[in-house]
Amino acid sequence: MDLLWYRRNKVIFYAIEVLEEGKLATLAIHLANDVQHAYTTVGNVKKKVGTFIDKQVKRMPPNSPFFKLNTDGYVLQNGRAACGGIIRDSNENFIACFSANLAYGTITVAELWGVFLGVDLVLTLGLESLHIEVDSLAAVKLCSQEGIECHSLKAIVLAIKDRCGKLCNWNLNHQYREANSCADGLANFGHSLMETTRAQRMDFGTGEWRD
Repeated sequence: MDLLWYRRNKVIFYAIEVLEEGKLATLAIHLANDVQHAYTTVGNVKKKVGTFIDKQVKRMPPNSPFFKLNTDGYVLQNGRAACGGIIRDSNENFIACFSANLAYGTITVAELWGVFLGVDLVLTLGLESLHIEVDSLAAVKLCSQEGIECHSLKAIVLAIKDRCGKLCNWNLNHQYREANSCADGLANFGHSLMETTRAQRMDFGTGEWRD
């Protein structure tokens, strides 16, 4: 249509010859067909709509004789870090839990300290088979890979591997945060403790926290 309007103005204002009526009509028909085809094509294109799938995230107990350690790290906006964790048996019975104030650090550092202090507590309790779950993929990858001699977190990762090596059986896996809420709460609680890198654990008999 713009082309037809352009040619009409050429005739009126500049007296320039245009195509014969027959050819002009043919051109107009072709243009109209192109426009109709374009609208039809666009109308037939279906927009892809994303589908949300509800996935139930549930904490699963370990198989006997394994115990499960869930740990987490928690870092505030000011950079203050803490960690915490909980130990349960294959029947989901509470065994022990801990929280620790780590002063300052990144979230990955806090997550790794949670694993270290948790495994250390497991060894103190004399447990031998352990399933460890954290909601940090970075922590899981660091503890699973070899050749970290040049990594800035080498010391804490090697310390974790050393502690785990003292267990008879162990494995470390990623868990969704929704199934790690108790450990998350214990890590948050760590901010209320005195600044220390030693874990304070709960005595299940008295409900008191102690070193």
